[in-house]
Amino acid sequence: MRQGSGFEQVEVRLGSVAGAGGDGAAGFVFLRCYDGAAVNPLYIALAFLTGAGIAAQALINSRLRLELGGAFWAAIGQFVVGLILLILLVAATRQPAPTLANAFRAPWWVWTGGAFGATFIVVSIVLTPRMGTALTLASITIGQLVAALILDHNGWLGGTVVRITPVRAAGAALLFAGIWLMRVR
Repeated sequence: MRQGSGFEQVEVRLGSVAGAGGDGAAGFVFLRCYDGAAVNPLYIALAFLTGAGIAAQALINSRLRLELGGAFWAAIGQFVVGLILLILLVAATRQPAPTLANAFRAPWWVWTGGAFGATFIVVSIVLTPRMGTALTLASITIGQLVAALILDHNGWLGGTVVRITPVRAAGAALLFAGIWLMRVR
C-alpha cells in the first residue's frame, strides 16, 4: 500500500465540448484513493454540504434546547426526528431487514457509535451558545481528525492502515493553529 496523503489527483477528459477551453474536452478532476478507486467529486460536495448542515444543526439544536427546557430533551427530540426520517427512507428504498444473527455476532464496540453520536449532539447543544458555532465545530473537528489519524495509522477498528506522514501531521497542526486563532472574539 502506498503511503502519503492518501489520494492522488487524476483528470479525466470526456470528449469535445465547444467553449470548454484548451483542447475542447470537458474535464473532471477525481481524487484517487489508495486502492485505485476514483472519488467522485459529487461525493466530496455531498460531504461538504453535510458539514454545512451540521453547522446549522448545532444552532437549531441549541434553540430546541431552549424550547424543550434542556440539552438532553433537545437531543432526544432530534434523535426522534432522525429515526422517523430513517424509517421513511428504509421503507421508500425497500431495504431488507437486517439479520439478527449477524447483529449478535458483531463485536461489542460496533454498538458504541450511537453513544458517540449522542455525545456529539449534547456537547454541541451545550457548547454552541457558549463558544459560538464555528469554534465549537472546529474543536470537535480537530478531535475527529486527531482520532482519525491515530485510528488510520494503526488500522484500529478494522480500518485501512494509512500512516501519519509529516504532511498529514502538518495539516493537523495548521488546523490546531486555526482553532487558536478562532478562539479570539
